[in-house]
Amino acid sequence: WAAGLVACAAVGLGTVAWLGVHPQKSTRPLGLALLAQHGPGEPVFMLGRYDYDVPVYAALRDPVFVVDDWAAPALRRADDWHRELLDAAGFAPGPAAQALLSREAFPAAVCATGTAWVIGTAAQEAAFPFLAAASHVATNGDVRLWKVDASAPAVRSACAGTPNGGLPRTSPPPRPAARPPAPPDS
Repeated sequence: WAAGLVACAAVGLGTVAWLGVHPQKSTRPLGLALLAQHGPGEPVFMLGRYDYDVPVYAALRDPVFVVDDWAAPALRRADDWHRELLDAAGFAPGPAAQALLSREAFPAAVCATGTAWVIGTAAQEAAFPFLAAASHVATNGDVRLWKVDASAPAVRSACAGTPNGGLPRTSPPPRPAARPPAPPDS
């Protein structure tokens, strides 16, 4: 009995020591920074990645938008987060069509918001110029968190090539066509 207790204690201490030397990958610092500054209704975009722990640490109530080349056949063959999201999209195609964004649709989606949050690597600033004009909020290794304020002059200038020029919508969405009145029942 005593030998079993000593063996369990040794395994426990060994595990703690190993985890101390080999920390698990986490984007907790980004999630906590987002938690501290994220406002209601502000969308969160992840570029070419899906960090499972960010929505948890940031206590996000809305799904994040995940940006990638979703039409690439290789994504269906890989056994990773891409495949998981694509498989899930098969069960909820409507919400998935909104949450899984192409790289081409991403700039317009961000620039159309008042404030948006973007998680990606520093290398992605070259592909999306408005990120260079956005506020760099936090870093975790090579992963960054940007706050994109579409009304800021530098961001608005970088968003100028998007369909709405980086400005929020100023008119209400179009109304559905009016239906003719139903004939009275006699």
